[in-house]
Amino acid sequence: MFINPDELLEVEVMYKSIGRQYLVFSRLDFHEAQANQQIAIQKIEKEKNKYPDKTFAKIELLKEEDFKTLKVQMKVLNWKLYNELQDNAMLKDVNGEQEWSYRAFKEGKLAKLVVSWDATSISDGKLVTMPVNEKNILNLAPDIAEAILNIYDQISVLDEDDSKK
Repeated sequence: MFINPDELLEVEVMYKSIGRQYLVFSRLDFHEAQANQQIAIQKIEKEKNKYPDKTFAKIELLKEEDFKTLKVQMKVLNWKLYNELQDNAMLKDVNGEQEWSYRAFKEGKLAKLVVSWDATSISDGKLVTMPVNEKNILNLAPDIAEAILNIYDQISVLDEDDSKK
């Protein structure tokens, strides 16, 4: 019933750069995608045997070694923080009327809940750990930021037994 203010949730994002975009998974979703690929390959093989003159698409398997991981420690949302995020998401529209902004809510949620991470970047030819601050958090690639929030939402509804699976 009461949130321990020291409790943190770990969000693990698996990502692979594809140009300026990223293919992003939670670890569980990654393994489900691999299993689905195996099923699709088996179906294609059956179809190839039925229709040997037909050309079939080749499916490249997702390989864990092709992906990097980002581990993010995030606060557990409590009532006070939830209300602060809601209040900060209230913006004025062009007529001066207040309206709730989902974009502002997501940005605030990411900026206020991320406590630490193992994010790195190349600077002057050296690999450096990126500090956790609002500027760096808001400079994340949209695919990565959305994945962090989605995975956070998924794991924050799990009970202790489910989260250990």
